[in-house]
Amino acid sequence: MRPLFKALDFLNAGNQVWIETDYFEVLPGEEEETNPGIFGKAYAEWLAHRFRDEGEEVAELIPEDWGWCVVLRRKPYLLFIACRNAGGDNESEFGPTEWAAFVAAEPGLIQRLVKRVDPAAEIARLSKLLESIAAQAPGVKRVWFD
Repeated sequence: MRPLFKALDFLNAGNQVWIETDYFEVLPGEEEETNPGIFGKAYAEWLAHRFRDEGEEVAELIPEDWGWCVVLRRKPYLLFIACRNAGGDNESEFGPTEWAAFVAAEPGLIQRLVKRVDPAAEIARLSKLLESIAAQAPGVKRVWFD
């Protein structure tokens, strides 16, 4: 489903938004926080700033082995934006040029068992916002969805 985020396939998630831009740089030491070849801290910081500009709460940025997690909130469930570079052949001499992101929710075990929360509407709302924000990234050459 999400080839770049296979470890997250169990989540409730929106569509993956892809952009191509050479605006986001690889920051020094970034690979040490994620995994070799996995970048996206600058993109995550930019997304966090833009979501705050739109009045959304942003709790923190967390490096993960799969990329960067922009935590929006933790209650009533973990709600976040997953983002990272595409990796592979789409890198210029200056670094990655293709970036992927999607909104996801991770209800707690009890919430999943009793199905007391349905994050679908919030994921849909924030996914539309993500699509709009990503399309406005500096130097964006194209935007597509998965």
